[in-house]
Amino acid sequence: MRALFLRFFLLMLISCGSVARADFPRQFTHQGKISAGGVSFTGTGKFKFLLYHATTANGGDAVPVWSNALGAAATMSEPDNALAVEVPVENGFYHLGIGNTALPHMAALPEALTAPVGKHLFLRIWFSDGVSGFEWLQPDLALVAVPFAIEAEKLSGIQTDKIVIETSQGAIVWNGGTASQPGGTAWGEWSSADGVGATAWAGAVSYGIRSTAWAFGAANGERATAWGDTSTASGQDSTAWGGGRASVQRATAWGEWSSADGVGATAWAGAVSYGIRSTAWAFGAANGERATAWGDTSTASGQDSTAWGGGRASVQRATAWGEWSSADGVGATAWAGAVSYGIRSTAWAFGAANGERATAWGDTSTASGQDSTAWGGGRASVQRATAWGEWSSADGVGATAWAGALSYGIRSTAWALASAGGERATSWGQMSQASGMDSTAWAGGHAIGERATAWGEFSRAEFENSTAWGGGIAFGERSTAWALAQASGTNATAWGTMSDASGYDSTAWAEGDAGDIGATAWGKHSTAMGTYSTAWAGGFTFGQRATAWAEGQASGTNATAWGMMSQADGLDSTAWGGGEAGGFMATAWAGALAMGTNSTSWGGSAIAMGERATAWGNMSQADGPDSTAWATGKANGIFATAWAEGNAEGESSTAWGRGTAFGRRATAWGDLSQATGNDSTAWGGGEARMDHDTAWGYGITEGTFSTAWASGLAKGPQSTAWAEGTAEGLASTAVGPGTLAYSAFEFVIGTYPTAYAPLSTIDRQAGDRLFVIGNGADVTTPSNALTVLKDGSIGLQGVDAPMHPLEAASGAHLTTGGVWTNASDRNLKTNVKPVDEEEMLQRVRDLPVYEWNYKAEPAEVRHVGPMAQDFHEAFGLGDSERSIGTVDADGVALASIQALVKKMETLAAENERLRQRVEALEKAASQAPPPSPTASGADLDL
Repeated sequence: MRALFLRFFLLMLISCGSVARADFPRQFTHQGKISAGGVSFTGTGKFKFLLYHATTANGGDAVPVWSNALGAAATMSEPDNALAVEVPVENGFYHLGIGNTALPHMAALPEALTAPVGKHLFLRIWFSDGVSGFEWLQPDLALVAVPFAIEAEKLSGIQTDKIVIETSQGAIVWNGGTASQPGGTAWGEWSSADGVGATAWAGAVSYGIRSTAWAFGAANGERATAWGDTSTASGQDSTAWGGGRASVQRATAWGEWSSADGVGATAWAGAVSYGIRSTAWAFGAANGERATAWGDTSTASGQDSTAWGGGRASVQRATAWGEWSSADGVGATAWAGAVSYGIRSTAWAFGAANGERATAWGDTSTASGQDSTAWGGGRASVQRATAWGEWSSADGVGATAWAGALSYGIRSTAWALASAGGERATSWGQMSQASGMDSTAWAGGHAIGERATAWGEFSRAEFENSTAWGGGIAFGERSTAWALAQASGTNATAWGTMSDASGYDSTAWAEGDAGDIGATAWGKHSTAMGTYSTAWAGGFTFGQRATAWAEGQASGTNATAWGMMSQADGLDSTAWGGGEAGGFMATAWAGALAMGTNSTSWGGSAIAMGERATAWGNMSQADGPDSTAWATGKANGIFATAWAEGNAEGESSTAWGRGTAFGRRATAWGDLSQATGNDSTAWGGGEARMDHDTAWGYGITEGTFSTAWASGLAKGPQSTAWAEGTAEGLASTAVGPGTLAYSAFEFVIGTYPTAYAPLSTIDRQAGDRLFVIGNGADVTTPSNALTVLKDGSIGLQGVDAPMHPLEAASGAHLTTGGVWTNASDRNLKTNVKPVDEEEMLQRVRDLPVYEWNYKAEPAEVRHVGPMAQDFHEAFGLGDSERSIGTVDADGVALASIQALVKKMETLAAENERLRQRVEALEKAASQAPPPSPTASGADLDL
C-alpha cells in the first residue's frame, strides 16, 4: 500500500477512584485514520508500534522506550512482522489501547514514559493491509503531553472533586463546567453544554444537539461549532470562529464582524455572505448564489459571480478584480478598473468590453463588437475584430489592427501604422497599403491587385496574384518582382536591379532579360529570347527551350550551351566549355566538336562526326556511325570502339592501348596487338590474322578459329598453340618450346619432339600422330617420351613410329595378335651365368602354389600361382618381393623343365636296359630244359 496518510488522536482514559499510581491502567487510547490515494481503507489492518525518546523525530539521539513486540526491551529496528497487532479498520478509522495486553502481540507499557529534559516522546507506526507489506507511516508523532500526565502521588493542591464528575445521564463536566443534557461535556468555568451530546470548553455555550463551542463561543445550531468570544453558530452544521456569525445551515464565519447568512455560505475577516453557498473574505460582500467576494468594498451580487479587491460583479457568472472594476455582463470578467458590459466579455486595466464575448485590455481600449478584442488603447468596433496598441482601429468584420494600424476590410490585418482595406488583406509597417482582396503589403509596399503581395518601400504589386519585393514592380498577372526588378508578363518573375521579365511565364534575375514565353534569364547580360529558353551568366538563347550558361550560345531548339565560346546549334544539342554541337541531339564538351546526329565529344580537338558517335579525350576521333573513341583513339568503323591510341577500323571492332582492330567485330588491346580477322581478338602484342581467332602474349594465329598465346603460332584452322608451340594441323594443339603439331587433331606437349612428315594436315590418317609428349633438350636433340598414333599404336621411350600396338625402345612389344613379346636379345644382357636345373626343380617342388582371386576383381574370377613373396624367397629374382616378372617365371619354368627332361632321359635309358635284360631272360628261359625238382631258385643268375 503506497502513499498512506495517517491522522490520529491521543485520548486520556482516566477512571474514577483512587489516585494511587498503581490504580491507573498501563495503556492509553490511540485513534487514527488510514487512506491510500484518497481512498479510505476498510478491513483488518496490521500495526507495529514503537515509542522512543529523541530531540527530533527519527533523530540521531533516539533511545527506544517500548515496542508492542518487545516491550521495554525494544530496539530502534522495525519489530518482527509476525508480531504485528491486528486491528479492525472501518472507512479508514481505527482505535485501540496502546499497552492493552488483552490484544495479541501487545506488550505492557513501562511504569514511566516521561522524556528526559530536552527530549520528547515519539510514536512510530508501521502498517500493512495484509497484501502489500509493511510501510512506515511518516512522520513519527510527537506526544507533547505524556499519556499518563496525571500519574502522580498527589495533584499539587488541585481540588480532586473538580477534576472529573460523571453524572447519572452520562454527562461529563470538568473544572466548573455545566452539562444539562445527556452525553454533554463541559470543560472549564462558565462552560455550559445544554444540548444533547454537546461539548463546551472554556466558558463557551453549546445549545445545539451535538454542537461544540470553545472560548466563550455560542453554538446554537445542531452539530454547530463556535470558537472564540462573540462567535455564534446558530445554523445547522454551521461553524463560527473568532467572533464570526454563522446564522444558517452549513454556514461558516471566521473572524470578527464576519457574517455568513446564506445556506452553505462562508464569510472570513469581517466579510458578509448572504448568497447560498457564497464565499466572502476581508470585508467583501457575496450576495449572489455561489458568489465569491474578496476584499473591502468587493461585491459579488450575481449568481456564481466573483469579486476581488473592490471589484463589482453584478450579474450571473460575472468576475470583477480590483478597485473600480465592474463586470455587468452575464459571464463577464473585469480586471483592474475595467468595465465589461457584454455577455461573457473580458476587460483589463480600465479597458471597456461592451460586445458579447469581447475582450478589452488597457486604458482607453474599447471592444464593442461581438467576439472583438482590444488591447493597449486599441478600438475594435465590429464582430470578431482585434485591435492592439494606441490608435489602432479594427473596423472590418474579423479584422485585426496592431500598433496604430487601420484595418477596415473584412478579416483584414494591419500592423504598425499600416492600412488594410481589402477583404482578408494584410498590411505591415508604416505607409504599407493592402487594398486588394487577399492582398499583402509590408514595409511601405502597395498591394493593389487581388491576392497581390508587396514588400518594401516603393514596391508595387498592381495586378491580380502579383508579388513585389524591395522596390520591385509587378504589373503582370501572377507576376513576381524583387529588388527594383520589373515583371510585366503574366506569371513573370524578375529579381534584381535592371532585371526585366516581359514574357509570359518568364523569369529574370540579376539584370537578366527574359523576353519570350516561359523564358528564364539569370545574371548580367543574360538574354533568353527563345520560347521556354534559359540563359545564365551572360548566356544567349534564341532557340525554343534552349539553355545557355556563362556566355554560351544556344540557338537550336532544346539546345544547351555552357561556358564561353560554347555553341549548341543542333536540335536538342548540348555544348559545354567551348564545345560546338552542330548535330541533332549532339553533345560537345571542352572545345570538342560533335557534328553527327546523337554524337558526343569531350576534350580539346575531339571529333565525333558519325551518327551516334562518341569521342572522348584530346585528338580522339569517332567517324563511324555508333562509334566510340577515347583518349586519342580513332574509331572509323560502324559500332567501332577505340581507347588510348587504339585504332578500330572494322565494323563493331574494339581497340585500345595502341592496338589495331581491322576485322569486323575484332578486338585488340595492348601495344602492337593486331586483330585482322573478323570476330578476332588480340591483346598483349598478339596477332589474330584470321576470322574468329584469338591471340595474346605475342601469339600469332593464321588459321580460322585458332588460338595462340605466349609466343605460340597457330597455323591450322581451329588450332591452339601456346608457350612457343606451333600448331599446323586442323584442330591441332601444341604446347611448349619447339613443339609442333603437324597433322589434324594432333596434340603435342613438352619440349622439342621429333619431326615427321604427316600424311595429312586436314584429315585423320591412321599413320599420323595423335598425341605426343616431347622431352628433347633443344632443337638439336629432339626426342619423344610418348608417341600415340591415330591407329592407337603407342611408342615409348623414344619410339616415335611404333610398328606394334605397344612398343618400347627396349624392343619389348605387344603384337597385333595380343602376344606380349619381351626383349631378350643377348646384346641387351650382361652378368650371364648357368643355373642348376636340378636345384631349380627342387625349389619349384617346394614353392607353394595356390588358387586365389585379386581383391580388386570379383570373387568368381579365380587364378592359380605362387605368392610373389614366396617366389622371391625361393629364387631371389626381380627387383621386388611384391611382383613376379614374366621373364623370371618363364626362366624358372624352363630350367625346371630341363631338369625334368634330364630325369626322364635317365629313366628312359634305365628302362631300356631293364627291358633288354628282361627280353634276354625270357629268351634264355624258353630255351633251357625244365628245372629239376631239387633245383633251388638261389642258383639262378639274373
